[in-house]
Amino acid sequence: MNRTISNLQEKNKFLKHTLNKNIEYASIINKSEKLFKPNTLIYRYCDESCEKCVREDLFNIKRLQKEIGKEHILIMASFPDNRNTKIRLKYELDSLNYQRIDSKEDMPINNLTGSPERYFIYWGEDETKYFIFFPTILQSDLTTDYFNLIKNYEKVHKCKIENSK
Repeated sequence: MNRTISNLQEKNKFLKHTLNKNIEYASIINKSEKLFKPNTLIYRYCDESCEKCVREDLFNIKRLQKEIGKEHILIMASFPDNRNTKIRLKYELDSLNYQRIDSKEDMPINNLTGSPERYFIYWGEDETKYFIFFPTILQSDLTTDYFNLIKNYEKVHKCKIENSK
């Protein structure tokens, strides 16, 4: 158990150090336009990610999208820039906002597999509040709990906006 906790702490520490770099990198990719706005759920995965895991995650993301809206979700997939990748991503991510990127630098490496780990990160309204989650295959209930946290955060944010008018 301590190894798992330690591993999660290491992942979170790694991501915290790379978050600012991600924003800068995203800005560069999108030609000085931000790829995402506050209150956005980002899903990161790459060509080395378990395909079954990604399919499960995408299924859950599409369900969530119906509740919080397409504009609040961004898929950032690291794949080589070639024709096959473009066709694959267009097919797999057709109904989602997505961006193909080259770099995997922001993805922590799994100690057991040696592969980059897929993850979710939700950016709050001021880009300093964020919630990180590493999904686990066949444990959709944990992903559902994480998505419920996001939905509740979205509701609170909407109430704040409506009350400030």
